[in-house]
Amino acid sequence: MRARILGPIILLLLACAVTGLSRSFDRTPPAERTQDVLKADSTRHTGALGAFARSVVVPGWGQSWLKQPEKGRFQFYLDLGLATLTVGLVHFAGAKEDEYMSYAQQVAGADRKGRNSDYWVNVSKYDSRAAYNEAMLRANRPDRRYLDPADDWNWPGRDQRGQFRNTRALSEDAYSQALAAGGAILLNHLISGVHALKLAGDPAHSRLSAFQQNGRLGLALALD
Repeated sequence: MRARILGPIILLLLACAVTGLSRSFDRTPPAERTQDVLKADSTRHTGALGAFARSVVVPGWGQSWLKQPEKGRFQFYLDLGLATLTVGLVHFAGAKEDEYMSYAQQVAGADRKGRNSDYWVNVSKYDSRAAYNEAMLRANRPDRRYLDPADDWNWPGRDQRGQFRNTRALSEDAYSQALAAGGAILLNHLISGVHALKLAGDPAHSRLSAFQQNGRLGLALALD
């Protein structure tokens, strides 16, 4: 299977990297200023970085660590929702992928082992290997032909090929949506980290809210 879940994989690597950073800042939240200004500034800086690292790993964790869990609750539940959506989409896409490959093997005689995406695209566009090879000759692309009999397929009719194409499209669309959801997860983690960083320095003027525009959900971070 092609690497279609790049977003979640990147998220896992990012979480592992930032976990080490968060541990290095595993201290109490910044104290109020004392007579020792330099020490207080250092504590504030460390606390801000710790809050940032925690919220990048788990959205809302840094806000909770700063004793303001209500300001990170939306990000936390949004992350749970996006993660659930991503897992569901990947599972659905994988099931449909297995379905269209098995269907092509049973109905058109296509061997599903070791096939790349180009092969399945061609199976969806042409009724048979012979029809595909003829099209490549007309296009002056003889090097693109399938000459090995093991690459053979032959649909009994266009209706069957259409069913295969539709099932494959469902799988492809679900994989694309899962990748988009994975990107949204990464963005939510980053926004939560920036929000926690600002919250550690100026809690009164840090706000995160959701908005909807053109039917799409977005996040707005105000750092006044």
